[in-house]
Amino acid sequence: MPRKKWKTVYQAQLNCYLNRMFIFEIKQTRKNEGMNNGKIS
Repeated sequence: MPRKKWKTVYQAQLNCYLNRMFIFEIKQTRKNEGMNNGKIS
């Protein structure tokens, strides 16, 4: 039982970390797209 709880906590932390990385990637991509659009125009 304790082991299952630990696994759930670990999974939650992992999901939180992956979500942060995903959001960071999107922000970086948008920033790069904005720079490229600025150069083109």
